[in-house]
Amino acid sequence: MGNKIKIIYIYLGGDLTRNLPGVQNKIISKIKYLNSNKSICQGISVINKDSKNEIIELPNIKFLEITSSTKRKYFNSIKSNKSVFTVLSEYLQSIRNEFDFIIFRYPLASKFLLEFCEQFPQKVILEHNTLEVPELKLNFKNLVSGTKFSFKPGYFINILENGIFPIFREYYYRKKIERKNFFKIAVSHEIAKLYSKSYSTKEILVISNAIDTYLFGKRKLFYNPKDVINLFMLVGFKADWHGIERLIKSIQKYEGQQKLIFNFIGVTKTDFQTDFNKENIEINFFDSLSSNELDFQLINFHIGIGTLEAYKKNMFEASPLKVREYFARGFPVIIGYEDTDLMDSILINDFVFRVENNSSLIDFNEVVKWYMALSKIENFPSKIQDFAREKLDTSVKMNKLIDVLIEKSNGSSYN
Repeated sequence: MGNKIKIIYIYLGGDLTRNLPGVQNKIISKIKYLNSNKSICQGISVINKDSKNEIIELPNIKFLEITSSTKRKYFNSIKSNKSVFTVLSEYLQSIRNEFDFIIFRYPLASKFLLEFCEQFPQKVILEHNTLEVPELKLNFKNLVSGTKFSFKPGYFINILENGIFPIFREYYYRKKIERKNFFKIAVSHEIAKLYSKSYSTKEILVISNAIDTYLFGKRKLFYNPKDVINLFMLVGFKADWHGIERLIKSIQKYEGQQKLIFNFIGVTKTDFQTDFNKENIEINFFDSLSSNELDFQLINFHIGIGTLEAYKKNMFEASPLKVREYFARGFPVIIGYEDTDLMDSILINDFVFRVENNSSLIDFNEVVKWYMALSKIENFPSKIQDFAREKLDTSVKMNKLIDVLIEKSNGSSYN
């Protein structure tokens, strides 16, 4: 084949080590599949040279090191961010003839990101995975409520540096950055629509979240749902929009005869009030589980629970990784938002129980009826997994992106 397009993928969200949360696994997988018979991709991660974590070599990923300087009393995050962009820019300037595009997982707006985009005109593609301003405002609210008030300067500077400044920078720098990047990637139509209206931005390609479906073998049914229905939620980190509080309040109101077991994986019991006794309800919390432990637990589970209160960060459409994992494992799901990959598909409708994107109580009597009906569908986990492999696999999504980049490199539009 002719010349391949050459891509740099930049991720500044943390060290890409072997002990990985879902997002970092996703990044490594995307870089893997951006290397194909039509493209070459090198991932870049910036890490602290003084970190005690061992630097582990990963295929197609280069680690750039920064050295921690003497910490100031306040505003160290700004100094650290400057160091990251300095080492990043220096490296890319040294190889600037060796890549066609830079895909940058959006690291929030800043003076340093603006200067970076100016250095590499018509090369930077920003990838947006959330509605940043609403999420930052929610983080600000949680920061204020979760920080003990004090008249000491440190209290106010913490609120300013970590709460107010990030929001201000989004409003001040965003439009300037928009003018400098090549085009954008969004993980949902909702995010793409917002940028089109609010910032009159250039072209936006929707590439929703994906998962390596081949990691999960065929799911077998080892249970009788007439005895008990096991529901579970994977929680990578504690956040209001998961909707755990909404779920627990709904559980308290459940009066059905069917026994339900709820399993929360990734959070501790002390984070939530579950002081109620109901014979037909059991609630279990798992702080963390290894991959093997999770596989063993899920053998006897029935339904995966996705995001239930996305509205809290002003989102009504999404493509969460945990729901993709549920599908890849062959589980039907409960969700409280519009899923980007399900909006135009009738292949999976029977296996999705949709609730309102608010804090209203969920009627688990209806959930039981729904599950009992779909459990009569012959070998339904295979149907769910077939859908996942056809529509949600990382290779499928990255092939779409590669084809668009090839068109762009040839001077044509993907629209």
